[in-house]
Amino acid sequence: MNSRYAQYGILLLRLGFGIGLATYGYSQLFEGRLEGFAGHLAGMGLPLPHLLAWTAALVEFIGGIALALGIGGPLPAALIATNMAMATFVAYAHQTFQQRNLPAAYLFVALALLLTGNGRFSVDRIFRGRD
Repeated sequence: MNSRYAQYGILLLRLGFGIGLATYGYSQLFEGRLEGFAGHLAGMGLPLPHLLAWTAALVEFIGGIALALGIGGPLPAALIATNMAMATFVAYAHQTFQQRNLPAAYLFVALALLLTGNGRFSVDRIFRGRD
């Protein structure tokens, strides 16, 4: 990267994004919001709504933590991007852009981190010598 501060930018992006997403996944899993989400998915006619709700919440919680720490290479970013693409284009498909703005923003941040990698300041880099 050209800028000597780019690695700090990737770190800040990973931390802010990962922690924010993990707290949202936490609220789904541990604060009673999962049933409502599963009901929303069932109302859309999606198959296995409880499984989809659990999967989405786990990707947000565990994937957010992994991304914040820089663990797992590109896998957390890819799973999060897939999850957010489903949220943006399926779960919120009939809503306005303003209502889809947050999952769309998460989608693009996950895609950017998928392309850049975890950067220099990551657990993967420290223990495995890779981004």
